[in-house]
Amino acid sequence: MKHYDPRVCVVCGKEYTPKRSDQKTCLSEACKKEVMRMSQAEYRRINYAKVLETNRRSNKKRKEERWRKEHPTKPDTIVAIGYADRQMAASLKMAGKVNTEL
Repeated sequence: MKHYDPRVCVVCGKEYTPKRSDQKTCLSEACKKEVMRMSQAEYRRINYAKVLETNRRSNKKRKEERWRKEHPTKPDTIVAIGYADRQMAASLKMAGKVNTEL
């Protein structure tokens, strides 16, 4: 295991001995959360258009799911096999017998 020189936490200013070469904070929960918040804000600033598009897609999807839940669709009851024949028979039944004599 490598030993690193003591450093100063970028959040609270407390001196600590890092366990990794890229460690920026002491290992307190508050400092870790703050560094995470800062890195997320930096990412959003750099990739603004990408984040905006992702948020729009997520909101649209969430809105569609909510709409589908509030407006359920009727189950598909049409059976394709023989559908045309059943429709013709139903139409002829409604029309009744037609007198073809003059």
